Amino acid sequence: MKRLLSCLAALLVVLSASAQHTVADNIVWGYRLEPTFDGDDNVKAIGTGSAGNYEVGIKIPADGMFNGATISGVRLPIRSAEVITAAAVKVYGSDKKSVLTEQSVDLSLLADMSYCDVRLDNPVVMQGDAYVAFVFTTKGSSDKAKNPILYDKRTKEKESFLLKSGSSFSDYSSYYGAYILQVQMANATLTDYTATFSPVKGVKTRQDVENTIDFVVSSDGAVAVTDVDYTISVAGQAKETRHASLSIPAGLKQEATLPVAFTAPHELGEYQVEMAITKINGQDNDKAAETTVSTFENISRIDRMVVMEEFTGTDCLYCPRGWAGLEKARKAYPDRFIGLSIHQYPNDPMNYYEYPSLGGNSVPRGYFNRNGGDVYEGILKNVEKYMNETTNVELSATASFTDESRSSVAINAQVMSLVPATYELVYVLVADGLKGTKFVQTNYYYSFDAGSFSDDPDDPMAKFCKGGIYGTYYCWPVYNDVVIGSSYDWSGNQGGSLTLQKEQTLNKAYTVAMPKSADSPDLCEAIANAQYDVYAVVFALNNFGFIANGCRVKVENTTGSSQDTFGVLAPTEDTCYSPDGKRISEKAKGVNIIRMNDGSVRKIMVK
Repeated sequence: MKRLLSCLAALLVVLSASAQHTVADNIVWGYRLEPTFDGDDNVKAIGTGSAGNYEVGIKIPADGMFNGATISGVRLPIRSAEVITAAAVKVYGSDKKSVLTEQSVDLSLLADMSYCDVRLDNPVVMQGDAYVAFVFTTKGSSDKAKNPILYDKRTKEKESFLLKSGSSFSDYSSYYGAYILQVQMANATLTDYTATFSPVKGVKTRQDVENTIDFVVSSDGAVAVTDVDYTISVAGQAKETRHASLSIPAGLKQEATLPVAFTAPHELGEYQVEMAITKINGQDNDKAAETTVSTFENISRIDRMVVMEEFTGTDCLYCPRGWAGLEKARKAYPDRFIGLSIHQYPNDPMNYYEYPSLGGNSVPRGYFNRNGGDVYEGILKNVEKYMNETTNVELSATASFTDESRSSVAINAQVMSLVPATYELVYVLVADGLKGTKFVQTNYYYSFDAGSFSDDPDDPMAKFCKGGIYGTYYCWPVYNDVVIGSSYDWSGNQGGSLTLQKEQTLNKAYTVAMPKSADSPDLCEAIANAQYDVYAVVFALNNFGFIANGCRVKVENTTGSSQDTFGVLAPTEDTCYSPDGKRISEKAKGVNIIRMNDGSVRKIMVK
C-alpha cells in the first residue's frame, strides 16, 4: 500500500510539473513573432524579379500544442500596398493541396511595412499539419512590385518559407529565412510553466568587474510569469541560484528583459555563462533542463585615457578652434581626457619646438592617442571612440618639484601590463591658467555668429564669436593644457622604455626641466602668476607608435628627488647581445652589450 501511495505521489508531481491549459483567447504564432518589422535590419525583401502572381506560406505543425486548435486569423506582412491589385488567404491541409478555407482580403486595409490582420470567416480546426498562404498579385516595374516578399534572415526553420510554383510549393527557408506571416490561434494547449533565457551575442565584459547584462526571458506558458528562480555559472565556476521578479503575460513567445549581474573572470578572451530557469512562480519549470549558453569576450578592466595632442599658435587665426575643442573635451570627460596644447610659432610666448611635430607643420592640428582628427568638429565623438578602445597597460604617477626654485619636476611613473609587452614612456609637463598682456590670440571668428558652430550657448567656440568675451580680432584668452616641458629633445624622446611580463608592475622615473626665465620670461611669469598650476602627464607608446594609455597628475609643491623620494626600482638586465649585435642567451667572455628593462644599454666586460 505504501509503495502504491509513493507511486501515486510521484505521478502527481510529474503531472503538476507539466500541467497544461487550453487557452481560449487568440494567441499569435509564427516563425517570427516580433510585433513590427519596419526598420528591422534582419527583415529582407525578395521576389521573382517581376510583378505578377505570388503565393507564399508557412507550415503550422500539429504538435501537442496545436492539436485541435483553431486557426482564427492571419497577420499578413505588406511591403507596399499600392502595388497589390488582389489578395487572399488560403489554408491548406497536410497535403498542401486540399483547401480548407479561402478568404479574400480587403485591399483598403493594407498599409506599407506593416501587418494586415485578416479574421477568417470560416476558422479552421486543426486535425493535422496545416499550411497558411498569402495569395496576391502585384503590378508595376518598381523594386517593391518585383520583390514583395518579406522574410527574416535569422530564422531558417524547415518549411517556414514556402513559395508556390505551378501546382506545388518549394521550400526556400534554408536559403533565405522565415516568411514573417503570423497566424492567430484559439484553443491552443499550452504548458502552464515554461520559460528559457535567450543567448546573448556580441557582448563584451570587463575582467574582474561586475557587469550587468540584459538577458531576454521567453515564455510559452499558459500562466503569466511573476517571478523566476534560475542558476548561473560563470566561466565554469559552481552554479549559483538566484531569484528575480518578472512580468511576462501568458501566451506564446512572450518576453521580458532581466538584468543579470555577474563578475567577469580575470583571464582575457572568450568565456561562457551558463543559465537555466528552474522555477516559475515557485513551480517547476517545464524547460528546467534547457541550459542557455552565452559567450562573452572578456576585455581589460583598465580604463583607457585619451591623450589629445593639439598643435597650435597664437599667431594662427584659426587656432581658437583648438582652444575650444580642448575646453569642450575637458569639461565632458574630466577623468578620461588629457589635453596637450603644443605651441610652435616663433613669436608665441608659449613656443615649445622640442616637441615632435608628428609629421606636419600646419595648425590647428590634432591627434587622439596619435590618431589624426579634427581639433573641434566632432571632438567628443573622437574622444568617445578612443576612450572605448581596450588597453592592457595601466599608468599612474607622482610628481613634485625637485627644489625650492622649481627648476625641474621629478616624475615617477608606475606601469602595469596585463600581457607581456614593451612600452616607450613619454613625460610631459603642462600648465593651466596662463594669461597676460603678451598672450594675445589672433581670431578669425570674431565676426561669426555663435550659432554657426553650435546651438549650445555654452559651447566654448561662442566665446570667440560675435558678442563673446574673446569676440575680437585680437583677444586674450586664458590658456590651459599648455606644454611647457617634456622628455623630448632635439634628438627624440629620452623617457626610455619598459619591458614588462604578464601582470608585472615596474616603476620608471624621469626629471623634466621647467622653462627658464632667461629663455622664456613671459611664460615663467605667467606660470608663477597661475600659482604653479602645473601637471605631469605620462603616456605609453606601443610598438606601433600609438598611445596605449596615459595619466595626468598635479605637480605637488613639495620638493623631492626622482631617485630618492619615490623608491624607483633599479633597472635589471633584459637581453644580451654580442658586440656584432647578435642576441645571445647569456653573457660570454669579452664585451657584452646588455639592454636593461628601462630601455638603457650598457657594455659589460666578462673576464
